Amino acid sequence: MGDMEQNSKLNQQVSIVVPTASLGENSLAMLEKCMQSILMQDYEHINVVVTDHSIDDEIQDYIAANWNHQLTINYMRFNEKRGFGVANTNHGIDHVPDDHFVAIMCQDNYYFSNKAIGTMVSAMQTTDSHWCAVGCNHVDDDYKDLNFNHSPRWIPDLSMALGMNRIGGPSVVMVRQCDMRQDEELTYLNDCEWYYRLGQKYGPPVLIPQMMVTVSSRRTDVSSTMDIPQIKWDEQQYVQKKHG
Repeated sequence: MGDMEQNSKLNQQVSIVVPTASLGENSLAMLEKCMQSILMQDYEHINVVVTDHSIDDEIQDYIAANWNHQLTINYMRFNEKRGFGVANTNHGIDHVPDDHFVAIMCQDNYYFSNKAIGTMVSAMQTTDSHWCAVGCNHVDDDYKDLNFNHSPRWIPDLSMALGMNRIGGPSVVMVRQCDMRQDEELTYLNDCEWYYRLGQKYGPPVLIPQMMVTVSSRRTDVSSTMDIPQIKWDEQQYVQKKHG
């Protein structure tokens, strides 16, 4: 049985949340690569939720002109908490139907493999797990390979929430019926702390070591402009207090 035939038998609906914003002159080029990688998936039952933090209509017009006729898209402008990417992501998750699996694909990342969604759905259904994570590679601003491949690993204690992230970014994760949001008090440890809570409630994820997502390590991303040591320290204190 071929891959396409196998995946056609998996009728689970998947919503891919794509949080967008004005990311400079390369915003649309990055989004193009992201959307193309979704279009090329060999899994049929995909919906795209675009939650847009932009201050203008550029991304909205781009989606309408190029993608509404190719993908099932729910586009929303999100004017609240602009600049806080965690809030934008949560807003997208809020608009996913309860019976859909949820994936997050950041605007500057993309699926490296056209089998990514089908592989994740199959792994979760086969194991009856609540969530899963795949491997990723990394590129620079010019999409040159940084020769840094990462396979996800699970750390079952609080050190995960405190910053020992061995899963990867949110783009490598899929969640079944996502009833848990990222903590909007966090900007650096938000993904780590989210994984910790998922693990506490639902157990460890299915870990898929194959490289299926490409993560952009942009010089202009949020973490590159932050005072990382101070923010990490402050957020670690918050997480310690929250989880005791």
